[in-house]
Parts: sequence; C-alpha cells; structure tokens
Amino acid sequence: MALPLVKWMNFVQLQQALQDLASPTILVMVDEHLWPIYKDKLPFETLPGKDIFIWRAANGESCKNLAEYTRCLEFFLEKDIRRDAILVALGGGAIQDFAGMVAAVLLGGIQWIAIPTTLVALAHAPLSGRVALNSRFGENLVGQIHPPQEIWPNLDFLKTLPPQEQQSGAGELFRQAFLSEAVEAAILGHAPLAEQISLVLAMQGNLLEQHPEQAEVLQLGGLLQRALEKTYSLTYAVALAEGLYLTFCLAHNTELKKRWLRLQKVLLPDLASGPWAVGGFSAKKILAYLQRDKQAGWRNTITLIMPQGDFFAPQGFSYPQLEEALHNLDPAELDRRETTWA
Repeated sequence: MALPLVKWMNFVQLQQALQDLASPTILVMVDEHLWPIYKDKLPFETLPGKDIFIWRAANGESCKNLAEYTRCLEFFLEKDIRRDAILVALGGGAIQDFAGMVAAVLLGGIQWIAIPTTLVALAHAPLSGRVALNSRFGENLVGQIHPPQEIWPNLDFLKTLPPQEQQSGAGELFRQAFLSEAVEAAILGHAPLAEQISLVLAMQGNLLEQHPEQAEVLQLGGLLQRALEKTYSLTYAVALAEGLYLTFCLAHNTELKKRWLRLQKVLLPDLASGPWAVGGFSAKKILAYLQRDKQAGWRNTITLIMPQGDFFAPQGFSYPQLEEALHNLDPAELDRRETTWA
C-alpha cells in the first residue's frame, strides 16, 4: 500500500493546490460547523474551471452512521460524476473516516485528499488508511482500508479549536510519545507543534512501510480508553491517558509509569488523580464494557496492546485472565504518587 504524501500548506497554498488538482470535478466534504468559518479562506465554490459539489456533514461522530452514508452517496451520484472526480475532506477525525468510506465505494473507488483540522485527525494514524462508520451495535464496526492520496496539514486550523478539542489533541500526543522516543523528547523539550506532528507522521510512516504487520500497535491504549470513557464518563483525552496508565499498571512496568508522569505534567497538567480516586477502581464495570466491545477480540479473548521488551505488541487475554489481572491490581499500582510503587 502506497502511503499518502504529506504536504504542509498555508491557506494560499491550499487554494492553489485545489485549483491544480487534475480532475475537473471536486467533491467537497466539510464539517457543517467549519463551513461558515473557512468558506472565505477556502472558496471552493468559485474555483475557476471546476465543477464543485459540497456535502456539509453533520458535526463530529454524528455523521458516521449508515443512514448519513447512504444520503451522501446518493447526493454525489445524483450529480452525474465520473470516476476521475476527487473527494476533498475538510474536518476532524470523524469527517476523515466518513470521507474515506465514501471515496472507497463511490463508483467503485475514487481518489481523496484529507485536510485535517484537528490534532487528533493529524496524529492518530492518518497514514494507515483505516476508515470506518459506526453501527447501532458499536463504534467503527463498518470499515476498510482506503488511504487518501495526500494529506494537507495546516496548523492554522488548530487555532479555532474549542478547548476540549485542543485537550483531545494533547491526549493523542500522549499516546504517540510512547511509540516514538523522538516524539517523547520533542514533547518534553517543548518543541514546536509542527515538529512534534512531523515526528509522529515520520514514525507512523516508517512503521507502516517497514513493519506493516505491526500497525496494530498504533491503537495503543485505545480499547481501555473506550472502556474508561464509558465507565467513568471521561473526555477522550483523559480516557486515553488513563487507558495508557492502566495498561502500564497491568504490565507492572514502573519505568513506563514514570515516563507517563513526566508527559502528564507537560500535556495534561490538570490531570491529577485517576478517575478511581473517588468511588474506587471498578474492575467489574471495565470488564463488562470490554466484553461488549466488538473490537476487543474474538472467541472469548480480549486483545490489548501491551509492553513487550522495548516496544509494544498485541497480547490476548481470556476473560478470566483479564478479570483476575484487574482484580489483583494493588491499589498502590493505581496511585499516582511514585513513592507508592517506585
């Protein structure tokens, strides 16, 4: 699989790149909340010599359902488009997922370009090409591999993000730091954000090119993130950070917990004690969610990305094994204070 080209652009360069696209037909997919903000800086509708068709997608995850998917496909097909059409997706991770799924099946598959507008969309495996929709039976259960041909990052988009979205991006960088020593050093050294993102993309590109069989490690902490988000009503960033911490507790890996604390002070300084500090640690509730998560594993197993020597790898647990591991966690393991487990 050819990896997408990453081309950093400002708004002037984005306009020119859109104009230079080889196809005379551009299908635009944009988050409905972003359209009023950026329609003047990215005047899709007035590109000379181009037929432009714009789909204003519902905000966030609410667009990633099968009904919206069908409506979008019919909308573009009604325009009598041809297979040389190029789809351009402007928005966060949900829009990129949705756009990739549309491009994958429209007329048997067309090219698409990602213009990510959130840090999560930029940092969470954008090169892998994994795109998905939600079902009433769970998140991201309908999906496939259809990477964009190009990714056009522009940090100016991040300036308009609400605080919670900015925090989500910090949570995503938290994950990437454990997958790359260079990313971790850049974060701890307060390197410019563009440098941090470039290092993240370089790490992911190298992994996908050299070791595609290890691509699953890019989901580090994700399964526990979803379980903790639901169990404790956490935001994405906090749930992901806590999912990483719980992973390291299950591995009884003190060094990774020390690294977690150093990164936490930089990326999520307001994150103090764990969500279990009040009300206690609920192994039963966490396991109950994991048992319902259709991406957790197969044949009564749950697969977590766990530390394996100097890196990470998938590790399967039977339900009884994981239940025992969660129940047997010493409260000192879950405590943030290094003095309890150093």
